[in-house]
Amino acid sequence: MIRQKHGENLSYCIKLISVSVITSLLIVQNAFAYIDPGSGAIAVQMLMAAIATGIGYVIIFYQHIKVKIYKVRVRFFGEPAKESPVDEKK
Repeated sequence: MIRQKHGENLSYCIKLISVSVITSLLIVQNAFAYIDPGSGAIAVQMLMAAIATGIGYVIIFYQHIKVKIYKVRVRFFGEPAKESPVDEKK
């Protein structure tokens, strides 16, 4: 009985899985599938949530950049701007 090393066995498995996935992707058949209203609604809801999350991320990231620029201006010029981007919460 020939024993294989763990790395060789893993490499063989990865190659086998890769060939299987590529082969299954290349063999295309008609699916005769449709998107029912429930699935379509979920897909639209996921898209809207992704867009809202992206917009929120951009707004928060923009606020962080504004605060950093404000701090650099105060450090170099010594005077704060007329309108501070830093929210003063009391």
